[in-house]
Amino acid sequence: RRLKGHVAAHAADLRVKILVHEGPAYRQILDYALEEEVDLIVVGGRRPGGDYPVFGSTAVRVMRHATCPVLALPERG
Repeated sequence: RRLKGHVAAHAADLRVKILVHEGPAYRQILDYALEEEVDLIVVGGRRPGGDYPVFGSTAVRVMRHATCPVLALPERG
């Protein structure tokens, strides 16, 4: 419910599909991207106190293994 509320408040003008799958997150993202022939994967990073973004292992694995472009965005500061 919280995710749907967030989407409604911040991305109402976008087509958003919410899915829940079991298994390693990076693998689920990569498999879905292949199955649905997505054009772009967007992953987020965080700023752990420094001025540079840090991307977790899921984001890094997606960036390394995706067959389509990946847009990596830092957390908004």
